[in-house]
Amino acid sequence: MAWPKKGTRKLVIDGEEYLWHYDAHCPLCSTDVFTIGQAGKRFVLYIDPYPWEFEMRPATVAKAVRWALNNGWNSDSGPTRAIFWNEAAQDFEWLPDGERHERKSHEE
Repeated sequence: MAWPKKGTRKLVIDGEEYLWHYDAHCPLCSTDVFTIGQAGKRFVLYIDPYPWEFEMRPATVAKAVRWALNNGWNSDSGPTRAIFWNEAAQDFEWLPDGERHERKSHEE
């Protein structure tokens, strides 16, 4: 994946450098999305949609990446996956494989 220069930020999480980018106008969707990954690596993590329930800061991005790493994702072997913030559970959850955009039915 080519990371856009504008709006892409670096973040070191547990000694590994990640890039994250906020896309307010995702071409594949109608919601705001964060993309997280590592330079030169094939697989990315999406926070989809942007969780308006909390402020998206480096600490929040790190929390999302750590959650994904602890739940089987990595930028070397993937797969590219999407997570969303489940307000009721106060935690991240995977979207089903290949799906993007959290839906109400996933919270139930």
